[in-house]
Amino acid sequence: MASNESKPTLSETMQRVPHDVWLSIMRWIHPRAAFRLATVSKAFKNMIYSSSYAAEALQIYSREHEGAGYIQHKPFAFHSPWVVNHSIPLVLCSLTDLKFLSFCGILCNGPIPREIGNLQNLNVLRLCGNRLSGSIPSELGLLQNLRELSLCRNWKLSGSIPGELGNLTLLKILDLRCTAVEGPIPAELGNLRNLETLDLSECKMLICPLPPALGKLTALTRLIIKSSSLIGHIPRELAKLENLQVLRLSQNNLEGKVPIELNELEHLQPPSLYGNKNLTRSFRWRNPSPTEETDDEDSVYAHSESSSVDE
Repeated sequence: MASNESKPTLSETMQRVPHDVWLSIMRWIHPRAAFRLATVSKAFKNMIYSSSYAAEALQIYSREHEGAGYIQHKPFAFHSPWVVNHSIPLVLCSLTDLKFLSFCGILCNGPIPREIGNLQNLNVLRLCGNRLSGSIPSELGLLQNLRELSLCRNWKLSGSIPGELGNLTLLKILDLRCTAVEGPIPAELGNLRNLETLDLSECKMLICPLPPALGKLTALTRLIIKSSSLIGHIPRELAKLENLQVLRLSQNNLEGKVPIELNELEHLQPPSLYGNKNLTRSFRWRNPSPTEETDDEDSVYAHSESSSVDE
């Protein structure tokens, strides 16, 4: 007599298997192949996208790069939708031929390992959108071939900005926005003669003046330090930045007069300076643009030296 009970579906069967058992099984399948299995069932998909499997996959990729020398020359990128919730594996710091290292949006935690200074062939280091904590290691200053250093959106990354970053003379992008780094901004950053973008926005603990040494960044096109508790005056030395196009210093505590010399910069769009209640300007910008964010959104002109820069 045939049974009226229906057979369990694949998804139901999988749900009966403990997660740690499935994790042990999945260790035998490369993560690239595992992603193809995510369409088999919802239970399979939930397991593949779990933080425990993501951490395991990170270790697999790390060992793979370690075990095959030629792979070290390829980019190492590990991004969302995985959420790792795991520290950066130290084994990566032995891949001395690695040129591209990216962990973005996977919630890596813990400190940035000092051993990362061993990767002296690295061109790009992106660790954005994680839960990294502790201070920025001074050993990053050993990465002489680095072109991009992006540590943004790590809200627990704190401590001072190491002056050793000024040794990275090939650097083009330095992005530390949305972190808890503290001032002062080291004068050594003025040595970054190839730097094109400097972003220290939303660093609430910065609380320091702009150093005049930033005027030595002759390749700089974008200087963005908004909502970072800046104090003091805007240094006249910024008028030496002949390639500057974007200057955003809004929502700080800057004071004094906006240097009129900035108005001589040929490529500079009207700067964003609003939200600095004690900052005044007595001239009209030479290159008004209604499409750009400006200090007064092109609607208010400060006619006298006593006029403040408003939103």
